[in-house]
Amino acid sequence: MNYKLRREKLLEMLPEYSITVMYSGVAPYSIGDEKYPFKVDRSFYYFTGIERENLYLVLIKLSAAKSSEMLFIEPFDEKMNRLTSELSEMFKKSHELEDEIRRKLKAIGYEI
Repeated sequence: MNYKLRREKLLEMLPEYSITVMYSGVAPYSIGDEKYPFKVDRSFYYFTGIERENLYLVLIKLSAAKSSEMLFIEPFDEKMNRLTSELSEMFKKSHELEDEIRRKLKAIGYEI
C-alpha cells in the first residue's frame, strides 16, 4: 500500500489553512487494571500503515502548494516509565492475591 499517496490525496481534499490530527489509540481497560488487546484506529492505520499505541499523525495544509506531515511518537523514557509503573501495580496486586490465597489455605489447614 502507498500510505504516503493516501495522505497526499487527503491533503488535496482539505481546504487551505486546515489541520487534521489522527490518533492511533490505546488499549482500553476491561476490569480493574487489565487491558484489552490493542487495536489501532482504522483511519490512522489507513493513512500510515502503523499499528502502535499512542501515536499522533498531524497533517497541515497551508495552500495547494504547501503542506506538511508530522508523526508524534511517545519518547522511549516516558513509555518505559509508564510501562514500569503499570508493571509495578500488577506486581503489587499479584502479591496481595498470593497473600490472600495463603491465608485461605491456612484457614483450612494447609500452609505453603
